[in-house]
Amino acid sequence: MNHSLVYALNRLIKTDRMNIFLMMYRHNKSVRDLFQKTDFIEKNVNIMLGNHKIKQLFNQLIDQKPPNTCFTTRKFLFQLIILNEIDEDGNDILLYLCLKARGCRHRFIEYLIKMGCNTQRINYCGQSFFNVIELKQNQKLLNKLFEHEIILFDNLTGKIIISTNLFE
Repeated sequence: MNHSLVYALNRLIKTDRMNIFLMMYRHNKSVRDLFQKTDFIEKNVNIMLGNHKIKQLFNQLIDQKPPNTCFTTRKFLFQLIILNEIDEDGNDILLYLCLKARGCRHRFIEYLIKMGCNTQRINYCGQSFFNVIELKQNQKLLNKLFEHEIILFDNLTGKIIISTNLFE
């Protein structure tokens, strides 16, 4: 049932039938329930934000009175807007901080990892978080991440890993 509903909603979005989409959202509990599932939203946010009319739909869903509960948590909005955004080089915010920002970044990186930022994401240069923190330009950052136990060296695999203490 959900697969068919997701397919139908995606077709409505892609064919610019926002009026039907909004009507279904307002009058169908299954559609509203589907929007409570973050995996649906994460998979479809790029479709939803892909053009001007879709942005209008997104704004209407957020402006619902009372607001749609899946859009009301700060954590969800942060994840939706920030964690999944990429720049022209394919860097998400975590990779961007490691490659293009300078200064004290370790606490913000820790926060992003705790929020669920994808440390395995590969940018257009083929680099992941673990690759870029080992670059010469990031030696101070690498040391800070080790010092604050945000990352650890796994002696068994010989690789840098995210500390499990972050998620306790």
